[in-house]
Amino acid sequence: MTTLLRPKAAAAKRVAAQTSMKVKLSSLTLLGESAGSVVVEIDMPGADEPVRCKPAPFKKDGSKAMLVFEQTYDCTADSPITLALVEALATNEPADSEIHFVVFGFVEKDGSGEERAIGLARLSLEGLLEAGKDAASVPLAIKGDNGNGSKVGELIVSVAAVQTMKEIKRASMGEQPASAEGAALPNSSRRSDASAASGASAAPGKPSSATVRI
Repeated sequence: MTTLLRPKAAAAKRVAAQTSMKVKLSSLTLLGESAGSVVVEIDMPGADEPVRCKPAPFKKDGSKAMLVFEQTYDCTADSPITLALVEALATNEPADSEIHFVVFGFVEKDGSGEERAIGLARLSLEGLLEAGKDAASVPLAIKGDNGNGSKVGELIVSVAAVQTMKEIKRASMGEQPASAEGAALPNSSRRSDASAASGASAAPGKPSSATVRI
């Protein structure tokens, strides 16, 4: 049977069968702010809802909170994240592919007491794609006023997303996933590790506007 797909959905269909992204939180420091513990909420483009790490207490001197948290995201064909990133690659706004890290503080070290928003850090997946390199223990500035204010701290993160972003970009250009030998495989099951970060310009490789038949 021949089915006509919307361009973005058709592009998502061409993403390799097994693709994912991994985000890891390592540590957090605050500048001029005080809290007994912190929680970081990760907002991935297209994800159904943000995920949170457990409350991380600050050391006795209040200088640093150690975060032990990893999250793997499904980026297979037709996943909400893949569809969102196909759309992001079609725009001229690197911010459309940003992962947001929202930081909340608590008075108590166990995460109890009143919750208050401290700031927001950003990392652009298109930026990682353009740089061609995953983010490994990268320091991100935490800015107050919902990310638009002055720097209030620093968050250390790692993001494996570059290979997956390459697959998504390849699919958005109308190409099938490539095998290890470079041949086109309509239903490749190759696993893609990846990375992401900083802003990038959207140049070649925007989703095709042609209707795709499957």
